[in-house]
Parts: sequence; C-alpha cells; structure tokens
Amino acid sequence: MKSYIKLNSYGYDSELDTGWGNRFLTWKFSYLLNQFNNFKFDLVVGEKHKWPELEYIDIPHLKTYEVDDDCEILENEIRVLDKTKNWLMRNEIFYSIPTAEEFYNIFMKDLNIPKLDIKLKDKKLDSIIRKKLKNSVGIHIRFKRWKSTKNKKLGSICDYERNPKPLFDYCDSLLKNVDNFYISTDLIKRDLPNLKNSNNNFLSEFYNRYETIDYSDICEVNNKTMRDVIDLYSLIYCDTFIMGQSTWTGFVEEYRKELNKNKNHMIEMEYINAANSR
Repeated sequence: MKSYIKLNSYGYDSELDTGWGNRFLTWKFSYLLNQFNNFKFDLVVGEKHKWPELEYIDIPHLKTYEVDDDCEILENEIRVLDKTKNWLMRNEIFYSIPTAEEFYNIFMKDLNIPKLDIKLKDKKLDSIIRKKLKNSVGIHIRFKRWKSTKNKKLGSICDYERNPKPLFDYCDSLLKNVDNFYISTDLIKRDLPNLKNSNNNFLSEFYNRYETIDYSDICEVNNKTMRDVIDLYSLIYCDTFIMGQSTWTGFVEEYRKELNKNKNHMIEMEYINAANSR
C-alpha cells in the first residue's frame, strides 16, 4: 500500500460556504508535491463529507479511503518527502506565507497542474451547462460583512446591494452582444434560494433589468452541493465572467484560462462599509 498525503478540509463550512475554492488549493499543492515526488503517494481525503463536491466531480489522483491521523506535518519548505511516511497538508500552511500562490511560484513553478482533468461526472449535465452559457455573462456576487478598514485593495469589490451602478453600467454595455446573464450569489442564505422572486432589492432590480438565469434554469436541483457545482461550471463555461472576491472565483479564473476563456472582468467600485447593512 502506498504512503499518502492527507488533505485537510480547508474552508469547509456546512452552513454558509462549502469552501471549494479553498480546498482546491489543498488539492493543488498536494498534487504538486506528489508530482515532484514522482507520484509515490496517494492523495487522500480523510473527511469525505467535507468534500461534498466529490459526488459530482472527478478530481485526478484523489482517493477517499480511511486513513490514520498519525502523519508527518507538511511545512511549506519541504519538497522531497520520505516515501516511507504519511504526510498531512495542514490548514495553517496557507497562512504561513504571504499568499498561497507564492507557495506555488517559489517551490513548484516548473510543474503542471491538470486543472482541466477536474470534470463533471454527469456528461449530460456538462453539455447542458455549456449550451446554456455559451453566450452568457456569469456574475459571482459574494456578500461580505466587512468592518471599517483603510485597506484600499478592498475597493475593487463591494456589496452590490449598496452601490449597483458600476455593475449595471458594465452590464448595459454588453447587452447587444450577449443572450443573458447568469447570477451566482450567496446574498440569500438558503440552500436553494429562489433568486428570481426574492425580496432582495438588488436581485429584484437585476432580474427586472436583464434577461437573467440561475442554477434553477439548468436542471432540477435538490441540494446545495449540486447547486454550487452548477454555479461553478456555469461561471466556467460562460462567455464573459464578472469576478467576485473569493477563492471560488480564483478557481474559476484559473480554469477559464486553461480553456482560453479570457473575458474575465473586475468591477471597480467605491468601498462602502457594509458591516451594518443587514
């Protein structure tokens, strides 16, 4: 039996956010380490329920059998791994360097990540999403309860409920060239929100202004994870992608670049303190 690298469930939150973008980083860097070590290890998910997307997507070199917790801790400077030991990709590894991407750039930049091998298991669903989103604008909107801050970098993302005009102006500029807009959002905190008939002022205005679709227009959806996976691939396959602030967006952007889909746009918005907006 092979030794293994045990992946953590970084970012998983069963109530609010499945954290796929965060766990993609876990897989990404574990895969790179394994590649550097000639694929001598299994990549193993210890807590399968905290990787719920595995029901719907295939991820290369990822297995889901039971493993012990008795592992060596991976530090970000380790490249050559002892093949006789098991290793743990700990959560904290992503906080011990300025950015997780720097981990890749410093240690693993000459290796390849097979992002496009992460695929939907349901090929029929994959085809449906591709067709519906062929000439669409995908929009990923994250609600953030930011506290007051002087960090200017936050100014590129804002709560659209408070100031939707920059987004509307950009969407207006695309109207003659697209079929519809696809909304992916966590503005409504329900597993299967009815985005079309919500009492959220921003969403109501958006649906009234534009030909808009969402996960419920793709197929019948009966659980949150399936909804999230449909959102993920709808944003990947759309013609133009308006990004949000999240590792989810980071995964979509990376995947789109591999597909040569480079219409990725960030709305520049004035920073507004949204800490008390609910």
